[in-house]
Amino acid sequence: MPTWRDLRTAFEDARDDDAVRGVILTGAGNKAFIAGADIGELARLSAFEAEQSSRFGQDVLDLIENLGKPVIAAVNGFALGGGCETAMACTIRIAVESAKFGQPEVTQGLVPGGGGTQRLPRLVGKGRALQLILSGEMISAQEAYRIGLVNEVVPAADLIARAESVLKKIGANAPIAVRFALEAANKGTETSQSEGLLLEASYFGLCAATEDKKEGTSAFLEKRAYLWHLDNRNKRGLTLDLKSAKAGEVLERLVKWADALIVNTPHPARKHLKLEYQDVAQWNPRLIYADISGFGD
Repeated sequence: MPTWRDLRTAFEDARDDDAVRGVILTGAGNKAFIAGADIGELARLSAFEAEQSSRFGQDVLDLIENLGKPVIAAVNGFALGGGCETAMACTIRIAVESAKFGQPEVTQGLVPGGGGTQRLPRLVGKGRALQLILSGEMISAQEAYRIGLVNEVVPAADLIARAESVLKKIGANAPIAVRFALEAANKGTETSQSEGLLLEASYFGLCAATEDKKEGTSAFLEKRAYLWHLDNRNKRGLTLDLKSAKAGEVLERLVKWADALIVNTPHPARKHLKLEYQDVAQWNPRLIYADISGFGD
């Protein structure tokens, strides 16, 4: 189970790091996304060990699916067995033209053990899922796209760039709204539509009480760029070109939210950029202002 353990560690780190807004998962090289289990290892497993292995893998994929952040599977080759199951646990799947998908477990006297019998029917429908699971056949990226297993098929050279583009577009939106939308969709599929609608209304209400909702509606009405609330300002960074026209507006909003402003700019430049204490204190009288430039007057 080394791959499952590695995935669990990586995704636990991504979940707990506020600076991570999303994840792209892809395979090393250009042959396989994840080719599946080691058949020699499977042949030696006892019934108890097989069940424990299945539960461990399922837990890892549940972590990926419910990360609270978008996870894009950039499928760069074979995605068979556990590889296909891992891709299905991701939020979005983008595949290269040569990718192959399948659940071949029945050809080895097994059933899918990493969620294949559950996620595949939810993605492509029961009939298509059972055809793939019971036949053990591989399908092309184009067929996977046709049945709804993958979101897009792109040339190999464009795979990571396209995944980054999609992730960037999602990342430009309100972080809390993205997380709640993921939770509503994931939890809603596990219940009836009427209960899912109640769940959606609850998340809608929760969003309405957040700073992100206030910022999103204000920015829209004022026809300006969004500046989303940061849950942990100690773990986030923002680079501003203070000579640009919009920088002053962004700086003002940041200072109004901030507890402290640490300035490491020589005095002449600080004066020119209007970063003196009297310049910023008008936005936040309670601001702690620290000059660590060491240049003096």
